[in-house]
Order: sequence, then C-alpha cells, then structure tokens
Amino acid sequence: MQILLSLITLIIVTLLTLTLRQADLGDGAAVRLAITCMTVGFVMIGAWLTGRLFDRWKLPKISGYLLFGLVVGPSFWSVLIEPMLAGYVDSVASGVLPLVPREQVEGMRFIKDLAISLIAITAGGEIQIKWLAGQFRRVATLTFAAVFVVGAIVAGVVALASLAFPVVPLADGATLGATEMAVLVVVIGLIASGNSPAVAIALMSELRADGPLSRTTLAVTVCKDLVIVVLFATLLAVGKGLLDENTAVSGHFLLAVGAELGGSILIGVVTGFVMGWFVTHVEQHLVFFIVGACFLFALLGEQHPHLTIGGEDHAIHLHPLLIALAAGLVMRNFQPDETEPLFHTIEHMSLPVYAVFFAVAGAELNLDVFTSVAAVLGVVTVLLARALAVWGAITLTGRWVGLEAAWRGKLWLCLIPQAGVTLALATLAYETFESTAWAKGLLSLLLGLVAVHALVGPIAYRWALISSGEAGQGDGGSAH
Repeated sequence: MQILLSLITLIIVTLLTLTLRQADLGDGAAVRLAITCMTVGFVMIGAWLTGRLFDRWKLPKISGYLLFGLVVGPSFWSVLIEPMLAGYVDSVASGVLPLVPREQVEGMRFIKDLAISLIAITAGGEIQIKWLAGQFRRVATLTFAAVFVVGAIVAGVVALASLAFPVVPLADGATLGATEMAVLVVVIGLIASGNSPAVAIALMSELRADGPLSRTTLAVTVCKDLVIVVLFATLLAVGKGLLDENTAVSGHFLLAVGAELGGSILIGVVTGFVMGWFVTHVEQHLVFFIVGACFLFALLGEQHPHLTIGGEDHAIHLHPLLIALAAGLVMRNFQPDETEPLFHTIEHMSLPVYAVFFAVAGAELNLDVFTSVAAVLGVVTVLLARALAVWGAITLTGRWVGLEAAWRGKLWLCLIPQAGVTLALATLAYETFESTAWAKGLLSLLLGLVAVHALVGPIAYRWALISSGEAGQGDGGSAH
C-alpha cells in the first residue's frame, strides 16, 4: 500500500508541476531543459516504484518498468484514455497529458541508447569463450533453429495467410509483386525470430539465476542477436537494392555491409582492450568511465562515415550493440581478473539503467494497431505463428542435441521476450522501405508484436527460471 501511495503522490506532484509550467513559466529553452530533466527523474522513480509493486505481486520488475512507461507514454493516452475523456478534459489538462509526450520520448532515446550499450557490455561479459566452446554444438544448433527455422516458419505462415487477408495493411489500392512480398515476409520472419538480451540479463540479475537453463538461454540469445544483426543489415541492403532502382546490389555494396559489421566488431575489440587497460592502471572513477564509454558507443552509432569501394561511395553505419558486445566479450575472456571491478560497478549501476531503459521502451510501444480489427488479426496471426514455431523448433532441437529433460521444455519460454533491440530493427526496416506501400503497415504490425511480447514475455521467462529451480542459485547468471 505504501508503494502504491508513493506512486500516486509522484504522479500528482508531476501533474501539478507540469500544469504550473504551462500556466506561468512559458516555454523557453531553459524551461524545456528543466522539464526534460524532470521527466527523466519522474520516469526513473516511477518505473522503480512500479517494479517494486510488481515484485510484491510475484511478477517481473521489468514488466512493471515497461507497464509504467506505457501508461505515462503517448500511445496509451491517445488510444485508450483521450477518447473516453473527450469533452471532459480542459485545455490545461490536455497540455500536460500524457505525462511523457512523444517529443520527450524522442528526447530520451539517446539515454536508452546509452542503456543498450551498458546492457550489451554485460551480455558480452556473461559469455566465456571456454564455456561456449564446450557447448558449441548445442548453442550453434539451437541458434540455427531459433533464427532460420523459426524465421522460415513465420515467413511461410505470413505468406500463406496473406492470400486470405492482409496480414500487413497496404496503402489504398496497392498490390504487392512477388519480389516485394518475398522481401516483406523475410523481414517479418527475421524480426520475429529475435528476442531480448536486455530482458535475459535483467531477469537473471533480478532472480540471481544460474544453471544450465540460464546459461543456455543467455548464450543462444547473444549468439542469435549477433546473427540477426548481421543478417538484418544484409537483408536491408539487398532488399533496398531489389526494390529501389536507384540502389544497385553489387559486390562492392555487400562489401560495404561487411565493412560496417566487421568495423563495429573491430572497434569493440580495440575498445575492450583499452577499457581493460584503464581498469588495470587507473582503477578510479569507474562509474564515470563506464558512462563515458557507453556515451562513446551511442555516439558512434550516430556517425555515418563514408567508404569508397571500387569507385562507389557507401555510408557505413556502425552498430553500438556489436561494439559493446565485443568489448564486454574481450574484457571477460582476456582480462577477467583485472576487469572484475568494472563488471561489479556495472552490476551496481543496473537498477536505474534497467528502470529507465524498459520504461522508455514501454513509452515507445504503439497501441494504435489494436484499434483496427484487421490489424489485430494480423498481429494475432504472427503471434501464434511465432509461439508455435519457437516451441516446436526449440523443443525438438533441444531433444536432438541432448538437453536435459528437466528444463529443455522450458527453454522456448525464455526465448519469447522482445524489447528495445527489436523495436530498433522495426524502426530501421520502416526507414529503409519507407517509400513502399507496406512500410507503415509493417511498422504497425511489428510494434504490436513487440508490445505483446514485451509485456507477456518476461512473465513466461520468470516462471521458467523459477520452476526450473535456478532462481537464487548464482550471482546473476554468468555463463562461466
């Protein structure tokens, strides 16, 4: 009850502050900056309180973070609340609601990028090469099944279902050719095959989980994300070349894609050794150093240097996720003892990072898709196809590679959650194919898919970890 009262008090105080700002303070640059800072604090504290409330109810804290972000974000307000209060909301209230408007969500995306880098360093540091080498056949086979088999099944279901009804809404009067349909279903299948390393790390840390299920989940999740990022970058490049007559798919074009992926990993490896040297020789101000490193990774992701290959000029897009993963992997495997203080510092920073990351991810979720019966039917189709594909592919593959019967039936539940990385891929797909008749429908479908998986997935994952007996067995699930 005390937590709920604190949460209500926080919301009331924030509402009063925003109302005062609109009524008396104007809208200058200094005021906007102050409001942004207040919004970050409001999101962090509100998400933390909601997470504690969910923990009391035996639910994942990160589900509380996500739900808080969704409720105070723009989509929940515009889709569910505003229509019910039409005619009853005065001008002052309409100016301060939602509490986190779309422009503030956009402004906090860079903070989320910093959090992704921090989580990726942790994910890279949780996998030890020696352990992975010993489990290579299992992890590689499960990763193949989770990416290619699941992706192929979902893509096939979408293609077949599209013969009966529009799984992806199209612009008025538009039709799809064979090439467009092929690119569309492959994009959906590949994104549907992904899951969230952030959720995996956060829940293992929250439950202090360790054991074969936790380790296998984390290894498959990290390896799968690496494969998906590589495949997705290649798919977008090839797909754009096939659909855009101004973009030719050539050997030089594919070399440029390889350069940005290889360049991201190389930068991460170099950065990992530099970070290890800092921890070994300086050993001070690690919090500021870690934040600075994550800021650098996020900033690198905003840069688009140009590379000339065979006389053609190509923009290279670096991937902060790959950079941070490689850095964490290098530090854990080549300087494990020296960098242990850095990983302990990251662990102590994790609570506010997870709260902000998942709350912003919740605020980004779009509920517009659930206002249309046809769009809901498309989301439900992909949801069912993905759930059945993940269950079938992972369960059968787990039996084939000899996973222990006590937990192999629960592994598929651990691969259900989706969150920030999937949102980023969905947005990137929309931006790449924005000129097509299906881009908006694709984005709407994928955002609906992520919304359901982000809220339901952590609950399934938490149940799997607890029922397997691995909760409380370690220090956060390190795969070593």
